[in-house]
Order: sequence, then C-alpha cells, then structure tokens
Amino acid sequence: MGCCPSTAAGTSHRANGVNPRAGHLGFIRTGSFIALETEQRNPPYGNRAYEPLPAEFVGIHSNHGIKPRGIGTGAVAKINQDRGVISYPFAQSSDQLLVGVYDGHGPHGERISEHVSFEVVETLEANPLEITPGSTEDDPPNALRRAIVAVDEALKAKHNVPSFESGTTACVALVRAQRVWVACVGDSRAVKATRSPSGNSWFAHDLSVDQKADNPEEQERIIRFGGYVSPASAALGPARVWQGGYGIGPGLAMGRSIGDHAVSEYGVISEPVIEESPLSEEDECLVVASDGVWEFMSSQEAIDIIFRFKHNASDACKALIEEATLRWRRREGNYRDDITAMVVLLPILDKLNPKRLSAANGMSRDRIMTVSANGADGEKMTSVEMVDVEGSKSPRSPSREIASGESPMDVAKMQSGTFVERRLSTLNTAETSSD
Repeated sequence: MGCCPSTAAGTSHRANGVNPRAGHLGFIRTGSFIALETEQRNPPYGNRAYEPLPAEFVGIHSNHGIKPRGIGTGAVAKINQDRGVISYPFAQSSDQLLVGVYDGHGPHGERISEHVSFEVVETLEANPLEITPGSTEDDPPNALRRAIVAVDEALKAKHNVPSFESGTTACVALVRAQRVWVACVGDSRAVKATRSPSGNSWFAHDLSVDQKADNPEEQERIIRFGGYVSPASAALGPARVWQGGYGIGPGLAMGRSIGDHAVSEYGVISEPVIEESPLSEEDECLVVASDGVWEFMSSQEAIDIIFRFKHNASDACKALIEEATLRWRRREGNYRDDITAMVVLLPILDKLNPKRLSAANGMSRDRIMTVSANGADGEKMTSVEMVDVEGSKSPRSPSREIASGESPMDVAKMQSGTFVERRLSTLNTAETSSD
C-alpha cells in the first residue's frame, strides 16, 4: 500500500480506477494519506518508516491478510483490500481532521475501497460550507450522510469500478476540538478512549455499532425487502445476506455496504449510522479500525494495548495490529483477514496545528509534501519533483539521505511512488483566517 494525495473537488484524478498521479494534483490541503503496511520500508531511507503526520500523535498502518496455499502446507499473501485514509487539514481548515477506514470485499474489493476512500473526501469538500467550523450552514452529520450515499449512487454508474458483487465498509470520523462525528457503514469500528480517574488506565467507548447481517435492525429491513439472512454457525461462518434464499448471490456478511449492488434491492443500504460524541480533557485517543482488529478482540482489549504505548501513536497502532495478527493465527491458522488501524492521540488538533508543526520542524508554511502511489497497471514511479504554483519542476534525487533536522512531514517515504512538494500560498491564508 502507499500514501496518496486526494485532489480538489471536481478535479479528475483517476484513470481506470487507479490512484491519482502527481501531475493531476490540484488540492489545497496538506493531503490525504493511505495507511502503510506495517513492515513496509524504503531502502533509500534505511529503517526509518514514513509517517505522513508525526508518529507520536498519529499512527496509520495496515497488514495484508493471508490464505492457505492450497497444496501442501503454509499460506500465501492476499491482496490487501483495506484502505485507511487520514486528511489534514480538512476542507481548507486546520480546525478539523478526517479519518476513514474502508474494508473492501468481493472479487474487486480493493478497487472499491480505493475509489470510495478518496471520493468520500472529495464529495464532502465539494460542499465546504456544510463542513466548515463556524459556518451558518455547518452540518457535519447530514454532510457525512449525504456524501456517503452520493458516493454509492455514483459508484453504480461507474462501469470501470465493478461494484455488483464487490463493496466496502466505511467508518469515517470527523474530528474537531470538542466533538467527533462518526459515520459507519458495515462492520469497521470507531472507539474512543477516556482516562480513568486514577490515570492508570483508559476506558473504551464505542462510537459505532458493527452492522452485522443478523443485527435485529439490519435483519428486519433485509427480510422486509425480500432478502434472506442465513444464521451464523461454526460450520458456515458469520450470518450472511442472500438474494431471497440461501446460496443465491454473493452472501454478504453485513447489513450495510457501499457497493454490493447485487443485494441493494434486498435491503442492503449504504446509508451510514451517525454517532456524535463530545470530546473532553479526559478523552485520550480515537481508534478507527477494520474488522480484522475486532474479530477476536474487544474494544477494551484494544484500548488496553494502546495504553501501553500511549506516548507514540504509531507504535501503539503497530502493537494493536501485531496482537490482532497473533490472535488470527491462534484461531484460524493459515487464514487471516486484512487488518487496518488508525490511532489518533487527543487533543489532536492542538498537536497538529500547522503553525506549531512549522515552528517545530523548521518548515516553511507555504510548502507541503504529498505522495501518489503506483500508476496504471502497477508500474513503479520513483521520481521526486519540486512543484511550485506555476507548475515549474526541478528534479530531486529520490535516494538522498534524510537530514538530521528533517521531520516526517519534510520527506515522504513509500514502497513505490511519486513524491511531490507543492508551494501553496493559500495555506498561509487559511491559517491567518483561523487565528
């Protein structure tokens, strides 16, 4: 997996569903970054892992699943169909951050989650007044709801992104200083950790509900629309949605999804459930993760793991994924689902304020770095370019060492990709207006 920037609303950035190329950039925020594989390293930068935001504050990592080899023993890697995306500043505002986890499934699940993860960001930013703090039209719950449903509707018409028997979950959190809104479709989950009175532990508070196919509300709607929900069992696995009878259709293991249009007329909907939660001084972190984490781990167990690494979000995120991986091995042997987690320490906006970052890192505030992943057909792109607002470019060696004074925001690293540094005078304007 890689780290990818999202473009401004209305800018075409994909061909045949692939990630955006550097030449198509046209956005005015720091960037949207996809979670890296936990073991991912880039040789030119030694063992120093790429972190799009400071590792002590934000951890974004993913781990591909495995499946039995089929002949003999052992396992082989699966295509990672998860995507975890963080966008900051969001909608031209350093007063909010967007975190999203998308768990793709089906024959083309990775294409659906890739497409949806950026389309949600861009659809939200296409109506900025609805997600602008202080705006008279500011309405995060309805903005999230409308954006996710609109992305699903648009997906139906995109023949180059096959969504008939493939789809994705979405667990999207819009974080502000004193409040967080979570929009959930499917069985990815968001959890908030609150400090205990003694300070010796954190308590978990779920900010979303896993929408399994046999949840009473989901099952009632599916049956009403003519669908059939097979019960969960040790022999057949989780409860699944079918087209009117067992074995007919893809057998979806959740009641809501983006995509999976083969069962949309049988009661599977893309409308998210929205939860709103205040943030207080006692709230310590936010976790958003795919069901690869939650399959064999409770929310409180996850928070207990993160607490042990509470001074570094990236270390906490990796520890969470490693423990989830171990539990899959113990329970399922040579099978493991994709696992993606994002850990955000609170109060995150105070920690990520652009003025504080630029002062701490010695960065010029009108210069940012963004990254785009593999191009069409997966070809490697390893050029590094400096791009100013007029579009002039100067090559830069991709193999140079990280200087001692540089931060993760200065030098982006990924498995294979194009690095772009863009001069954005508009970022200064946004910062000035937020004073």
